[in-house]
Amino acid sequence: MIKRLIYPLLCVCFMMIFQASILGGAVNTVCVISSSEAEPYKLAVSGYKNTIGKYFKPVFFDYLITDQDQGSLAVEITKNNPDLILAAGTKALNFAKTAFPEKKISYCMVLTGEGSKNDNIAGVVLNIPEEYRLVETKKILPSAGSLGVIYSDSSLKQFENIKQACESNDIRIVGVKIEGEAGFEKALDKIEDEIDFFIMTMDSNVFSPKTIQYLFEESLDDKFPVIGLSSFYTKAGALISFEYNYYDVGADTARLAIEKFFPLIPVDKTEAAVTKYGYSVNVLVAQRFGIRLTQETIQGASEVFGK
Repeated sequence: MIKRLIYPLLCVCFMMIFQASILGGAVNTVCVISSSEAEPYKLAVSGYKNTIGKYFKPVFFDYLITDQDQGSLAVEITKNNPDLILAAGTKALNFAKTAFPEKKISYCMVLTGEGSKNDNIAGVVLNIPEEYRLVETKKILPSAGSLGVIYSDSSLKQFENIKQACESNDIRIVGVKIEGEAGFEKALDKIEDEIDFFIMTMDSNVFSPKTIQYLFEESLDDKFPVIGLSSFYTKAGALISFEYNYYDVGADTARLAIEKFFPLIPVDKTEAAVTKYGYSVNVLVAQRFGIRLTQETIQGASEVFGK
């Protein structure tokens, strides 16, 4: 009886692999290039890998891109001859487009998309409206009148969106542009006495484990709450974070890549996350700042920390 059950299952598995490799083209090697080691990026990459693994059985190679030695990184990736590339983050995407213009590139964790005209590029854009983030935060901080932002060229578009949202909501924006994380501490020291709260940008040139630690330390010392990028930051010390389910972002990216690059392979759309966003709050941080969170705010959060 057991043999009778196992045999059909093995046949189905074989046929799925056969479909993926013959009908749609084989994916034997996937190179994953990340702009950051931050938790949201790791979650997105995990969702991508697990979803790709449902349709193919590739070998994954992981790389973290830095400003140094990108030439040798390109050489190493070329040796692996990837059938598919995932670029997680703006820096990774810009590198992949330049170094591998003929390769199939999927992307996520970026704020600006590549459009549908690029036959070899497909991905998911993060676009939580800055207006939404500020309006929801003002419900918690109704008297806050000035917002701090530190950004670089990589997050210039996001800064412009934040600036526009501030103008619409009568909030004074105090922004400092830096070249990289080395200038972060000086920039924050310059503005921290002028701001009522601070908003993080999706920018690996600005935010690293070192600068994030400094931000939260100064936040508590100088009493300005932080709006973070994910529940990871809320748990670490942000008052509130507006975020996607980053695992789902990666999974959606994988499905989109398969649909575009391997159209003969049927994609299970019943699992599609149709990427949505929500928020998390830290009750203990709110208490330290003397902020009263309403039950509506707490109950509406996807995660609550510091209870």
